[in-house]
Amino acid sequence: MPDASDRCKQIIEVFSGLFVVATTKGYLFQVSLQNSQGATDLNVHCLSKSTGARTGMLSRVSSLLGGSQFAPATADAGDIVVGIAGGGRTEIRHSRELLVLTRQRLAKWVVSQAHPEKFMFSMDIVQALSAAAVQRFDVDMDVEVDMYDIATMRSGDVCILAGIYTPQTGKHVQLIVGMLRGNRVSVEPEVVGLWPLKYAPDFELQQTGHSRPRLVLPEGGPGVFAIFSKAIVGVVVSGTSAVFEEVISFRNEGVLGVSAAPRFPYSLQSTNE
Repeated sequence: MPDASDRCKQIIEVFSGLFVVATTKGYLFQVSLQNSQGATDLNVHCLSKSTGARTGMLSRVSSLLGGSQFAPATADAGDIVVGIAGGGRTEIRHSRELLVLTRQRLAKWVVSQAHPEKFMFSMDIVQALSAAAVQRFDVDMDVEVDMYDIATMRSGDVCILAGIYTPQTGKHVQLIVGMLRGNRVSVEPEVVGLWPLKYAPDFELQQTGHSRPRLVLPEGGPGVFAIFSKAIVGVVVSGTSAVFEEVISFRNEGVLGVSAAPRFPYSLQSTNE
């Protein structure tokens, strides 16, 4: 790793034998266990936002000038990676979309065993969800959004678990799931659905000592599950709407872990994040 104090935060398998590792300082590493011919071959490299033939030349020039060819996926020093998710397969053989959610932005790469990664876009997800929340809930424009997790549906739609609050509500958090849809791999998706969750935690979600909620979509939906330390919220999605919601609470024992069907990309995450 570029920084010896950095550590692994999340590991996701985006394709058979192809993994992406996110670190606490926002770096993304592609780890391949086999080559395009299927032979065992361990290869690790840092994902770059640079694309095209100039990438290698610019990296070499940067190294000669004393700079680093590694760059974190986060927007700035105050940003962190919240979650990563594998998207749909692309027209390129042995490749898949990779979605990266930070506190401020949603970015997409296409990663492959046989070809260099390709950076697609980075959009302001806070602004997108804020605007959708203002329209959906008829609240003031000054809406704060906290990002919790990201997952993808079988259809290719992106689901984001977040919390919103306004100056009027103070730190009272309304949990929401936002659905985003893009008509092409390289196009920034738009918010097409936004629905509130009935579950209201009796603690601050960002409070030290409480694990951040997770989002799980077994088989890519239509069931969407938000996992909290003391509850599981299950939602059934139809189109861009939530048609059913159930909250299962645990009074004495907390949720230790969750597992979904392995047909869709899965991940390992740090338990104390």
